[in-house]
Amino acid sequence: MNESNYKRRLEEVKKFLDVNDAKLISHYYVDSEIQRLTEDTGGCVADSLQMAKFGTEQTEKI
Repeated sequence: MNESNYKRRLEEVKKFLDVNDAKLISHYYVDSEIQRLTEDTGGCVADSLQMAKFGTEQTEKI
């Protein structure tokens, strides 16, 4: 995905997460673009244990 498409997609994802009171949590093995979206929206890219810990510490509904 080129940079302008990424920025457009990032804004779409941010809006979706805000509307749905959600956070992205991604495992290390997912596609690097998903990892980048996760990090750029304040989510967590980690192993299963770290993902679970991160999830329990969040205030979002989803």
